Amino acid sequence: MNELCYEPLSAAHFEVMARLWSDPEVIRYTAVERPCTPAQSRLRMEALLEGQRGLPVPTIYLVRCKGEPCGVAGAPPLGKGWRRFGFFYQFLPGFWGRGIGGEAAAWLAARMRESYPRAELAADAVERNAASLRILERMGFLPCGVRQGGFERNGLRLDILSFRLPALEEGSGVQ
Repeated sequence: MNELCYEPLSAAHFEVMARLWSDPEVIRYTAVERPCTPAQSRLRMEALLEGQRGLPVPTIYLVRCKGEPCGVAGAPPLGKGWRRFGFFYQFLPGFWGRGIGGEAAAWLAARMRESYPRAELAADAVERNAASLRILERMGFLPCGVRQGGFERNGLRLDILSFRLPALEEGSGVQ
């Protein structure tokens, strides 16, 4: 185990989020098209925090490894009613290759199951992002679609694979 701990995302975490979003390797297969300036990072951070307002349980967390900030794992709400959440994780390159992504993703999925048992989780992964594909498959996410050529970066068009982790059965938890 990697001695991970999780803190609900807050404005106090701006610096590590700005480091994530300004790193070309971290954002290579994400919706963040180019490295963010501090001002752009602030806007992204404000949008994430705004999406957390009104939720009974936070769904986006700063991840620490042995006390050091290493990334983020989150499930922002998609629409109203807390029935569907996105699912993402991003980590600083110095923490890659240690199983932290898989461990944090599994923690987040379990947390979401406990807090929102009737909610579905939805994730996208670019076809070349082998690490994310392995994590999603290992966690039981089901393939549910392909957007052919849906990801474009530096003149290269790649497919986006969509996945879903269905909601727990009705009556299996309290929401």
